[in-house]
Amino acid sequence: MLAGRKTITQVLAQYKHELLTVPGVLGTAIGTWEREPCIIVFVEQETPEIRRRIPPSLGGFSVKIDATDMLREPRRQA
Repeated sequence: MLAGRKTITQVLAQYKHELLTVPGVLGTAIGTWEREPCIIVFVEQETPEIRRRIPPSLGGFSVKIDATDMLREPRRQA
């Protein structure tokens, strides 16, 4: 990590509340895109308004919009 650069976890923590205030946003996560870490924003439906309000990057990390009809809690292994 470069000196002074925030980690993706720190960047997501900084912007998560702001992202969740956008109507239609269901949640956020850290993932990968083209082998690089990225912030994923889960939305009910990708719309021009959502594309306008969700930036393409935050803190130097790409932001990807993922349209999903529902979020489920992962099943736990017994």
